[in-house]
Amino acid sequence: MLAELRPEPRDTISSVCFSPNHAKNVLAASSWDNMLRVYDVDNSELISQHEFQAAPLDCCFLSDFNRVAVGGLTGGIHVFDVHGAKISQVGRHDAPVRFVRFHRPTNLIYSGGWDNTIRAWDLRSPREVGMGAIHGKVYAMDLNDDKLVVCDSMKRTYIYDIRNGANMGNAEYRE
Repeated sequence: MLAELRPEPRDTISSVCFSPNHAKNVLAASSWDNMLRVYDVDNSELISQHEFQAAPLDCCFLSDFNRVAVGGLTGGIHVFDVHGAKISQVGRHDAPVRFVRFHRPTNLIYSGGWDNTIRAWDLRSPREVGMGAIHGKVYAMDLNDDKLVVCDSMKRTYIYDIRNGANMGNAEYRE
């Protein structure tokens, strides 16, 4: 089955992610037309959208399908409330943000930017609770319950143990 999502973005999609709520097929899509769109895939309809000042490069759902973390060319880390269509800024990098990931066990957002840093953001404050400097721009990033893995433009891979929060001072890295 092929589903068409309308309205479709006017430019290339930079990131897609499904909601962790498996009862509904909700998809967030960031795109180079400066938009974040959230779709109900089963019904092929737009639920909500937000236009940014510059392109969002990555997005991820938080604990449910009601909020989406977004990072992009402005350097800001934003949280978009899907149903209220409200946006709030959690923090910012000194250059574009390439990746955002939500860590459910600690309720932190991790972001990787082209300012050669990885940062952790506490949504309850909201404030930065951790920062790690790396050798190059963040080119790839993902996490699970225990580890944050970051790859940079200098061909290095960093592995952080994030079980105890946002301490990013001690990373294993491999060239």
